Amino acid sequence: MAAIKHNANNSNDIFIFCSDDNGFKGMSLKESLNFYQIALHLIATFLFMVAFKTIFSLHESSMIELVRQGVRRGSVINTLNDNKVTASNIVNSSIWMNIGSTVGLTIAFFVSLFISTRNRIKWINSVAVLCIAFIVSWVIKTPYDMPHIIINSSNPLLENITLDLLFVGVISLLAGSYFFFSSRLNQVIRRKNVTK
Repeated sequence: MAAIKHNANNSNDIFIFCSDDNGFKGMSLKESLNFYQIALHLIATFLFMVAFKTIFSLHESSMIELVRQGVRRGSVINTLNDNKVTASNIVNSSIWMNIGSTVGLTIAFFVSLFISTRNRIKWINSVAVLCIAFIVSWVIKTPYDMPHIIINSSNPLLENITLDLLFVGVISLLAGSYFFFSSRLNQVIRRKNVTK
């Protein structure tokens, strides 16, 4: 059962009481936010989005390789036309990349929520991470648009596009997992946790 209490001394504070240990328990929304967790989990979330978008791009690796060849030659359109790449092929590649980033965002949210529950931290922090990451991913594409960076790179990590994508995807996934599961970072989050 939940109840809302308004503080007459400060019209901006709203206090929510909840029987759930991970609820607000009479704390204001601002006090419930753990900014260290939000910052660290945002980094992890973007890394997961990079990882899954890059890994999902493997489904269209042959087409992506053609685009990279076109970039190197200075004529992407001619290269695609020579290899009979249709508009539907390009759309499919874009769809797979967007699916990958959405999958990464969704998985990161549930991982963040699991960590919050395990550490008895307010679930509102995980929701905040989800909302911020979603908004930023639509407004600013560059931070997690690693497949396009690989495609347009004149000095790729590896000559094989599949290995390039797989390498970046795995490294990003491992880095994101570190920010989520590092015991040292989680200790910092718990120390800053307002939940008692």
